[in-house]
Amino acid sequence: MALDVAQPLLSFSWSVFCSPPNLILSVGALGFLALLARWVLLPRPFPGIPHNREAANQILGDVGELKASAGIRAFMRAQFIRHQSPIVQVFMSPLSRPWVLIGDFREAHDIAVSRYREFDKSTLTSDSFRGIVPQSFVSYKAEHPVYKHSKELLKDWMTPSFFRSASAPETYRNILCLIELWKLKIELGSGRPFSAARDFYKVILDVFMTVTFDRQSPDTLIRAQIAHLQRRPDNDKYKNSPLGPEDPFLFDDLPLPPRLEAIVYLVESINVGFQSPVPRVSHWLYLQKPYSRRQTRLRRNLIEQKIGESVARLEETKWQEPALLAGLDALLLRERAFAERIGVPPDPFAEIIQDELFTFIAGGHDNSASLCTWWVKFMAMHPQIQARLRRELRAAHSAAADEHRLPSVDDILDTQVPYLEAVIDETIRVSHIVPITAREALTDTVILGHVIPKGASVYLVSNGPSFLEPALGVDESLRTPGGRATKDHYGTWDTSDIAEFVPERWLRMRGGQEVHDPLAGPQMAFGGGPRGCFGRKMVYLELRIVMTLLTWSFEFLDLSAGLNTLETTESSTENPQDCNVRLRAVDY
Repeated sequence: MALDVAQPLLSFSWSVFCSPPNLILSVGALGFLALLARWVLLPRPFPGIPHNREAANQILGDVGELKASAGIRAFMRAQFIRHQSPIVQVFMSPLSRPWVLIGDFREAHDIAVSRYREFDKSTLTSDSFRGIVPQSFVSYKAEHPVYKHSKELLKDWMTPSFFRSASAPETYRNILCLIELWKLKIELGSGRPFSAARDFYKVILDVFMTVTFDRQSPDTLIRAQIAHLQRRPDNDKYKNSPLGPEDPFLFDDLPLPPRLEAIVYLVESINVGFQSPVPRVSHWLYLQKPYSRRQTRLRRNLIEQKIGESVARLEETKWQEPALLAGLDALLLRERAFAERIGVPPDPFAEIIQDELFTFIAGGHDNSASLCTWWVKFMAMHPQIQARLRRELRAAHSAAADEHRLPSVDDILDTQVPYLEAVIDETIRVSHIVPITAREALTDTVILGHVIPKGASVYLVSNGPSFLEPALGVDESLRTPGGRATKDHYGTWDTSDIAEFVPERWLRMRGGQEVHDPLAGPQMAFGGGPRGCFGRKMVYLELRIVMTLLTWSFEFLDLSAGLNTLETTESSTENPQDCNVRLRAVDY
């Protein structure tokens, strides 16, 4: 019976709906709802800031153009040239505010250094880290208690005394191992080119692992690689290979031990968050995969084992500073003192400690290894710069040169070599490994005359105008007093060679002597102000040792164009697609 009633009702309803007047009204209503939905989803530009007009009329905004570009960093850089403006906005996801991009050094420097009460770390950036290191200082804004406590725990790691007693000796010792490995590869490969990227990746990981956990540990990745190449029964195949002298030689590369592979995997997983409009959700889902969960357990096992070893060392000294102080030992001593000060039991295995250890290794390792790969490329491309660097080093370390030995670690720390500092700064400038600094407006504010609402994401882009391209015009009256003051504090780059590798741009004559001038021109590779890169000083220290020892030991020979390009790949840093070297050992 129910079916007999429903059928006529259904027929009646459909006939009413399909009647001409009602059909027109229904279609019109649906069309209106569709237009309304589209209007709600369309980007909402901030008034007056240049943007791509076609993107403002698309629900996905600039996402289509971004996908067709060489990466987000290249996409951002291109916007300033397209609009001929030092401030632009882009639309990166539906139902979200535009991103404001700043392509002017003085304005970016002012925001990072002087306006830190108006701008802090971007929430998107914090959320991208929080999925994997929820208790690390990189996951919080500057006023958060976790940020302040974490920075307090780590403060010993960037002191001159720790550099001299721990960081510098471990860097020096591990680079000596790299020299040994490369001499072996020259012999086995008969001087043919080979890829150096993996070697740098391993040796810098060795540095950070030994500085953090195991001072003077013999169990390093480079040592294992040397032993692997030395014990192969078929070494003759290396010497008798039919490859031509310009063909890169492929050496067997030992895989990383499982627990170190877990560290690397989880570091790279951070990019999942950076590439998502909802980083915490995306990263959480990524880390729920069985393989990700297994890698997370391996990481935790490694760090907890190292903490246990450090606790045992400190127990032997009754919690006094041991003779061979590793970074973890210093952190645990400071954590214990803090716990005693506030009257709580110390917890060496606390999540905050494990997260800070992982952050230090992950962040520092990536930056340093990437800079090393770019440096050797520049040396092969510019033999005259390489030759001058070698001459300047030998003149500065004349005693080592006369005694036919490498400069000691103390020689390197205690000797000023202006040209070496210039090469370091130029490598950092031209490689632009981290060309974007993300900030978030903490209050309604103004940038270059444009109103920026509270919560807006602001990106300081340091691979474009005024850095590697001529600066774009800015009305000085639109700058803050801090932005105007920067004009007299920093120099500007010569636009005729601004994109080229020219270390001399960092040198000045003072009192009849050539000196290194760190304020010669725009540079923001490590951000600036209170949220600037925590490990900046250690990166400079490492590069000083790496460049001195490798330039002293090898000549980086020219490579064919196909083996030494400037093409890049994007990860947490901007890396070269290739890093080949052709070496000749230099007599001391």
